[in-house]
Order: sequence, then C-alpha cells, then structure tokens
Amino acid sequence: MADGNVGTVALKSVSPLAGESLPKDLAKVPGMSRGFDPPGVNHSRFVVAGLAGCGKSTVMHSNPRMFILDPEGGGVTAADPQALVYRTPITVPPGEQADAYRAAVRRMIDRHRRGDHEFCMLGVDTIDKLIDVFMVDFCVQKGIVDPLEYKDGRGNAYTIVRRDIFGLLDEATRAGMGWCLAAHVTPKTRRVGEEERVVNTLAVSDSFAVTVRRECEHMLFMEFVTRSVVEPGALKVVAGKEIRLPGARKTQEVRVLRTRPGGTWQGEPLNTVKVRIPFPDKMEVPKWNGWGVVADGYTEGVRILTQPRDGSRE
Repeated sequence: MADGNVGTVALKSVSPLAGESLPKDLAKVPGMSRGFDPPGVNHSRFVVAGLAGCGKSTVMHSNPRMFILDPEGGGVTAADPQALVYRTPITVPPGEQADAYRAAVRRMIDRHRRGDHEFCMLGVDTIDKLIDVFMVDFCVQKGIVDPLEYKDGRGNAYTIVRRDIFGLLDEATRAGMGWCLAAHVTPKTRRVGEEERVVNTLAVSDSFAVTVRRECEHMLFMEFVTRSVVEPGALKVVAGKEIRLPGARKTQEVRVLRTRPGGTWQGEPLNTVKVRIPFPDKMEVPKWNGWGVVADGYTEGVRILTQPRDGSRE
C-alpha cells in the first residue's frame, strides 16, 4: 500500500519513455523528470459533484487512506465509514473554526512529511460547507456582516477566503498528498445563446467554481440512475417437467459516477470532461468499497495510457 492505492487492481506505472534517461547534466536537478509517471489514485486531485443525498459522502468515506474534514457531517450517515474524520468540537465558537480545520490539516501534513503515510489523501465533505465556515469566521474576525463590504490589499473577502482554502489544499499537494472534494450542485439560471436556461452547476460562487475545476485533475459527477430489472421467477413442476414462471419486474436505484453529466448541465461551462486519465464514462458504485471502484477505474485508465506503442519514436 506504499503508493496509496485502494482497489482490487494494483497500479503499476510503465512509462512510455522507459529506458530513455535524462541528459546527465539535468539528471541531478531537483524537479526534472521525463515520461509518464502518474501518481497513485490517493495522491491525485478529485472532485465528486452531485445533488444532496446522491452518495458523494458514501464514496469518499469508504476510503481508509483518506483524512476528511467533515463540516457538513456527511460521515455520520455514510454506509461504509472507513476514513479518518475531523469535525470541529461544539466548544469551538464561530470565528475559530477555520483555524481548527487548518490546524487539523497541517497536523496530517506534518505526519505525512515525517514518513507516516497511513492517511495520504485529504478529503473535504463538502467544499461548499467549508467555504461557508471560512467565510463566517472571516466576517467574525473582521467585525463585518456582509463579506461584500470588505476589501484590502489582498482583494475582497471572497478572494481572500478562496486563496486561503486552496492554499491549504496546495500545502497538502506539495507534501505529496492527494485530495478529494465533495461538491453539491444546484440549479442556476444561465444565458445560453438567445435564451435563459436553468442548468445544474456547483453550489458555490462562479469564481470558486472556476477554481475548483482548474485545480482538480479529475472531475466526476455522481447521480442516481433508475433501472428496471426482472427477478428470477419461481420453479414449478408441470407434468414432471420443471418450468420457470415469469419473474416480477422491479425498479432499482443505483449510484453512478460519470465523467460527463449531460442533461440539465447543458449550457453550463462545467459540462466538459476534466479527467487526466481515461476513466470509464460510467462507473456503478456500490454502498461498500465505493472508493475501490474509483481506484480500479483509475488503474485501468493508467494501464491504457501505458500500453506499449507501435512504431518508433523520433
């Protein structure tokens, strides 16, 4: 588990440029690299977006390598709670909660830097709730009611809070950790061509939505899909022969992760694929070991990208 993968398939990266070393004068320069060298799935940067109750928390909390900031309390009802979770104690008042979350993250970053890689991925459940917590604390500390009232040399309140949160995520990335953000979606009115249309989009301000999409490597969309199934019918013996009677038809709701949402997202700028490896377009996610499905999809995508190429490379 040294690479931080969770799944039924082990990740083995074989670079397309294997055997081609760096020039000697560059080989010892820190940061220089060559070839395809993907991180393990738990060292990557994910967003899982979807409506409330669709299963975002269930997937994230099933990852035993993840440390999750849980301001919304999604882990309380997760079906397969394997992750390490932090929520601010009720004794921490508004104005001090953001500091408590920062301290918890930096404690885990320090552990990781010291070589303790038990928890190699930071989770946020949800990013929209964490933004609310940081914004309330900012307003309390500055003695303001409306964050739009505030502006200093660093920008307005939204800019400052956005840099604060994503700066913390960047600290985790630079320490070698991955992250995964659960994000609610909500209907918003957008102008599409000559008409206004209600579309689904992330339940954060547009500036935060752009940053979320820019900073992640893989953006996945969770939804419930209803399907019809026919159950096996009962066996009946007629004239000495076994006959299977027609089974009952039932509907099932299953959780599905997609790389492209479609439907009511049409007209929303986020309705484009943002994955850096070829995930399956659709992955059915069970209640238990949901993150294992994500890990297996990731591993298969890496395998596809690292297949031997035909022909010579100039």
